[in-house]
Amino acid sequence: MGVPKLAYVCTDQGIAPDGAKGASVHYREMGQALVESGVDVEAVVRRAPRLPFDRFPLQVANQTERRDRRAMPHDPVATELEALIDQSGVLRALERTAPVDAVYERYSITGLAGLAYARRHHVPFVLEVNAPLWEEAHRYRSLSLVNLAHAVATELFTHATHILAVSEAMERRVVAEGADPSRVHVFPNGVNARFLKATQAARAPQPLTGKKLLVFVGSLKPWHGVEFLLDAFLAARSDDVGLWIVGDGPLRSAVEAAARKHPNRIVYEGAVDHEDIPHILQAADAVVAPYTNESPDYFCPLKVVEALATGVPILAARVPAVRDLGVDAADIRWFKADSVSDFDRALRALFSHLPQARRAARNNRAIARDHFTWQRRVTQLCDLLDWQIAATAKPVGVG
Repeated sequence: MGVPKLAYVCTDQGIAPDGAKGASVHYREMGQALVESGVDVEAVVRRAPRLPFDRFPLQVANQTERRDRRAMPHDPVATELEALIDQSGVLRALERTAPVDAVYERYSITGLAGLAYARRHHVPFVLEVNAPLWEEAHRYRSLSLVNLAHAVATELFTHATHILAVSEAMERRVVAEGADPSRVHVFPNGVNARFLKATQAARAPQPLTGKKLLVFVGSLKPWHGVEFLLDAFLAARSDDVGLWIVGDGPLRSAVEAAARKHPNRIVYEGAVDHEDIPHILQAADAVVAPYTNESPDYFCPLKVVEALATGVPILAARVPAVRDLGVDAADIRWFKADSVSDFDRALRALFSHLPQARRAARNNRAIARDHFTWQRRVTQLCDLLDWQIAATAKPVGVG
């Protein structure tokens, strides 16, 4: 085989290839790592980037026009059924990429086109699974056709050549849904090489200048623990510590209100380009991951992985998703999820011995380099497909 060619598919309308949320970062960074490793990538997406996109070749699959858009315009069943049936745009885009040596698709709740194409052309179909979307959509997004969505998942899990599960908990769920255990592989999130390099720290927000800086970076979702963080941080009464919150999401208004009420203790930044995250993390005296007991056990906490790579102290809730990263040698300062008093204890202990915490956290970089890079994920994928690649990316040290 010469240079292997891969169709890289994401048909989730909520994931923009140039977006700021974790799913977009995952898709974009993995694609770039594939290109840097010498794989010929042809990406197919449903959601167009906002700006010109140059990480890898990309085409947007158009949906077929509905014959009568006046018919039941607000009927959720009709909308879901249409999304499932309308795979022709993705199939046409995939045919334009042909021939390819394999199809790699990020699991979406209605995505069957990648599997159909792989079957038609007798090439391997690799499915990346980051969440049990049939459950999430029913629980959080009022999914109507639950059984149909479940049937799509079963079809994909049963017939995929390889399934890449983002965590051990996700691996167990996929196997429970009927996948052959020998074809399911744990495939955690990774980091770009720039996180592993010493880089210039961002300037702390002016109201927090001179304070020890606790940083939260991530989506402002309930199970990410933002509301708990606000309550626990304000209850801690640590006047020499400032909280810098970076991100966007459903709880934005609560964060903005807290920042207005406590302008000298809390600063809200909003969403930033992912390119800026290493600089913000470098500015932190500690990064906080305040997940709650309601947090699912199957996700892989990208922001914790990025904090490990940056080598800054981490203050994290002891929840399964973080604990099960399998980095026992990493230096993480734990507190009990949803416990204000234990958060206060951990916060005080960390900042009372900050020089020691900083020295210990530097070892986390080596752990991230050895276990959590997108380049390692590409090597894992190519080993599964028996592809020989010659990486063109330069080796990265730990700084």
